[in-house]
Amino acid sequence: MNKRLLAILSASLIVISIISCSSGETEAVADANTDNNITLATAEAGNSSLAQWTAKDADGVMRSSDEWLGKQPVVFNFWGTWCPPCRREIPDMVRIYDEYKPKGVEIVSIAIRDNAKQVLMFAGKANMKWELLMTNEEVQKKLGLSGAVPTTIFFDKDGNEKARFVGMRNYAAFKEAIESII
Repeated sequence: MNKRLLAILSASLIVISIISCSSGETEAVADANTDNNITLATAEAGNSSLAQWTAKDADGVMRSSDEWLGKQPVVFNFWGTWCPPCRREIPDMVRIYDEYKPKGVEIVSIAIRDNAKQVLMFAGKANMKWELLMTNEEVQKKLGLSGAVPTTIFFDKDGNEKARFVGMRNYAAFKEAIESII
């Protein structure tokens, strides 16, 4: 009886973990507003809903989306070291980065509910060589995101949003979205 209860509880925790990390749906561009360090422009079809925002890097330095948006193709990936689907998609993102960085594409991962030590430890083991930022769920909500991670958003060099994934994706899905921004 105890083994059966343990199995049911374990299965329930796995399902809750998957649901809380990822919905697997595609999310539309959201309207935006202005608050504190985050300035968002109203989204038009194909344009950035993440026009201006800031988040801290692993050294505690505030970084701005203006460093990338409108200057080069960029992928913003909202994730967490605590999120199993996020961790599972990282090897495919590493492969995409290695393939498309020479073509001018940048990836910026924004960790939600993590600290710099956790992010840097995971990133080192996973060979994540791109920009790593940290923020909280409140910032994610202010950016018009659903709260599900991973959420990955693809912008062309003019700052236009071309694709958005909510939930884990694989190499083929990332490659198709990357091709739309270069």
